[in-house]
Amino acid sequence: GISTMLDDKLNDICTLVLKLLVLGDDDRYSFEHSPNEFLMHEENVNFANSVRSTVRNVMLSILDIRPRTGYYALLQTAKKQQHEANVLVFGYLAPHYQTHKKSGDLKMEQFLQKIIGGDHGSDPMLIYRILWTLHKFISSLNMTAKQQICGKVLNCMKADNPICIRYQAV
Repeated sequence: GISTMLDDKLNDICTLVLKLLVLGDDDRYSFEHSPNEFLMHEENVNFANSVRSTVRNVMLSILDIRPRTGYYALLQTAKKQQHEANVLVFGYLAPHYQTHKKSGDLKMEQFLQKIIGGDHGSDPMLIYRILWTLHKFISSLNMTAKQQICGKVLNCMKADNPICIRYQAV
């Protein structure tokens, strides 16, 4: 049935999911010029009929049909690059992390350190999304990992960052 068809095309579907989550130039411009307003609008639109909410529902359906293979396929696709959409997928996977944590396949601390410790330049949308995702995993990180990312998170609290970034850093 559908689960067999899904197995055959899972990597292709995951790649398409990421492409559909990428923000367009208009959205990125909107975030750069008024990030707080953009995020309020994004939250309101997410509950309406938007591409991002539809794609999120597709991801959840994949995870319902194929919990383990869907989780790892989405995770592997999201780990390939450090774009806002990839980090968004990673955040969507957070509720499923505890289920798959026992297998030891995923080194959460290493991945979070990589995305938080990376050079994000002046991409406030990516920084915001990284902090948003970190909130979903912070309780599961070991003390060493928390200490290693602490400096980066504290830097996000500086006054020259938009309020939404400073708020996510708390």
